[in-house]
Amino acid sequence: SSAERALGAPRSALINSLFSAIAERNLETALQTLSEAASGGFEMKMFIKLLLHKARLALLLRYAKAMEPQIKDMLSAEDFALLKNIAENKRAFLNSRVLSELLSAYELSARTHSLELPLELALIKLLGDNSDES
Repeated sequence: SSAERALGAPRSALINSLFSAIAERNLETALQTLSEAASGGFEMKMFIKLLLHKARLALLLRYAKAMEPQIKDMLSAEDFALLKNIAENKRAFLNSRVLSELLSAYELSARTHSLELPLELALIKLLGDNSDES
């Protein structure tokens, strides 16, 4: 929306797309979505913060089912449906490591010139082919 753009806030659809790509372990889509957000003029630190928030809520939906009513009240119907679907999908890539890497990207985003670099690095660490690492 125009309010989101004026504030530099990313569209929810972009954050949802990136979160879905992470859950599906789709690095190419994740990096493309991040590129779209960066070229769209969205504030990258805010983008990471909102992504981190959604990952946290999805983890809580997976492991603290009693919190579902509270979480549902915090989200739009569309966001809640997405996060609940990912939380309930045992094949979805959703664990404490995802949250940890996103948190690291958020912390690093304050100390780098290339604002999307910390999130790109986190995505590659999480979703990339690790066969070339020793």
